[in-house]
Amino acid sequence: MNSNMRHFHFIKALLKAGALSLLVLTSGLRADQKNLHQVQDLDYGVSLFHFYQQNYFSAITDLLVADHYQRIKSEDKNPYLLLGGLYLSYHLHNKSSEVLQGLLDDEETNISNEIRDRAWYLLAKDYFRNNLFSDAKKALLKISDTLNQEDEEEKLYLLNTVYLKEQDVNKAKEVLDEFSDESIWKVYAKYNTASFLVQTEEGADEGHRLFDEISSIQSENPEKLIIQDKASLALGYLSLKNEDSEAALEYFNNIRIDGTETNKALLGLGWARYREKEFAKAIIPWMSLASKTASELTVQEALISIPYAFEKMRIDEQAMLQYELAIHSYKYQLSETLQLHKFIKSPDFIKQLSAGNLGNESMPVESVIKKINPLMTTYLLSLMTSDEFQEAVSTYQQVKHLKYRLDHWKSGVPALQMILQEKRKTYKNKLAKTMGDSNLGKVETLSKRKDKLERELGEIESKEAFLELVTDDEVVQLELLKDNNKRLKALRGSGEDITEQENKQRLLNGLLTWKIKTEYPIRIWAAKKELIQLSRAVADMKKSMISLKSSWTSAPQDFSQFDRRIANKEKQIQNLSKKVQKAVVRQEKHLRSMTLHALKLHRNQIKLYHDRALFAKARLYDSLMAVK
Repeated sequence: MNSNMRHFHFIKALLKAGALSLLVLTSGLRADQKNLHQVQDLDYGVSLFHFYQQNYFSAITDLLVADHYQRIKSEDKNPYLLLGGLYLSYHLHNKSSEVLQGLLDDEETNISNEIRDRAWYLLAKDYFRNNLFSDAKKALLKISDTLNQEDEEEKLYLLNTVYLKEQDVNKAKEVLDEFSDESIWKVYAKYNTASFLVQTEEGADEGHRLFDEISSIQSENPEKLIIQDKASLALGYLSLKNEDSEAALEYFNNIRIDGTETNKALLGLGWARYREKEFAKAIIPWMSLASKTASELTVQEALISIPYAFEKMRIDEQAMLQYELAIHSYKYQLSETLQLHKFIKSPDFIKQLSAGNLGNESMPVESVIKKINPLMTTYLLSLMTSDEFQEAVSTYQQVKHLKYRLDHWKSGVPALQMILQEKRKTYKNKLAKTMGDSNLGKVETLSKRKDKLERELGEIESKEAFLELVTDDEVVQLELLKDNNKRLKALRGSGEDITEQENKQRLLNGLLTWKIKTEYPIRIWAAKKELIQLSRAVADMKKSMISLKSSWTSAPQDFSQFDRRIANKEKQIQNLSKKVQKAVVRQEKHLRSMTLHALKLHRNQIKLYHDRALFAKARLYDSLMAVK
């Protein structure tokens, strides 16, 4: 590679990077799934509601609380899929693996193939994100055929990527045939495979062919168009590397003028013309690049390349002017990156990455990043759009939110202590009042009377003593008949004829006795019913007394237990707060270090361009002075 082909570092970086990392961390359930299952547990339903509202922290805590109190009663295993998926989205790989593996190892419950496949699917994602590619492959191969179409395509994408990680390119190529023709995942997998192949001597031609297939896709899908541009860009720089400028021009011209790869294509177009010694034509795309305010390195490369072309055309004054313009631009950017360096080291950098309103949930990463210092977007856009940076910011948001929740809980401890104190005071007041209530002693009296009535009723029933169940009116009537009988008895000795009165007396006595005797079954049944109701009332009163006595006995112990629990929770919160605070500091340091490192690399590249421009200007100036 000669000195005029310095731009090839772009293709090296491009091919090493491979495909776009688009592993989506979906949880066990998707809002757009057609095969919805029936929710049988209220707590699971509440957690699902929070999940669909993107309140993932609340969704996790709802599931954990429901599991702790054993509120999930049905055999539905979807709650555990959801929990495993949520853990995965929070990058809690150990927790996610524990839940999902536990679900798969559960021999007591015969889980369906759909649940089993989704558990393996999520577990494979977990292993993949944790760089355990061998375990990820095993999990992916255990999945049968119950996944929906999109998840099945993503599974194949992951499997293709794992094979490439293991350098098993033959297996990776076999997987490409299993995708559906219109799948976006197939395009990503094909791009990955092509990127891998072109870096090997024996697979370069096949990789080139796969890139050609991608670049010739006819589609209006925005994602496919981006990959199509990337494939054309890769082919263009590969052609330049192989000294085929004409092919490179064709590939670069296929790239959209308003796409993500436009700047790299313009730079490549210039170098392709430069290679053909068409210096004037090379300047045109470079000038287009130089007119942009973008700070990416393609623009900086164009700034230093333009005067090279003017030198080749022997237009030295213009070359000198372009060198000065480039040097001025580099100085300005070095000055701004120095300001950015100071900003990153200042507290404002972390403050801008902190959510303004934590609320009940952590804020989305994009809502935080878009409000950051504009210099970050100008010079570190590639870092800000990278998975690594966004995951770091997301982790920072989560630990900050956790700290907020712990502080909120900590501030609530005094309120719990006050409530417990008020409960204790109320208990003492009610206890004194209750213990002095004279009605407490009546319970035993009532119980004794009930027992006495029960015995008496038993004796009446056993002897069929129906006269024992007479009413008050009947008692009066019986007394009147008895008194009348005495008077009749006295009249018999007087010689007076009282036959008619005696007959009436016998009739009345017979009628009353007959009435009492015939109504005896009804009366004994009614008496038993009333006795049963009385027994129930007495039993309820006894239970209340037992409960009351139990409360008298256990309340002081319960209060002491609550005291200990509150103190224990307070200690746990304090310990967790210390750990979380350390995590916050550690994540802040990591974010700052990551950003400073990326800025250092960018500044070093600008310094390199600046030094090259200074050297070239000095060299050109010396040559011009020597001619004079």
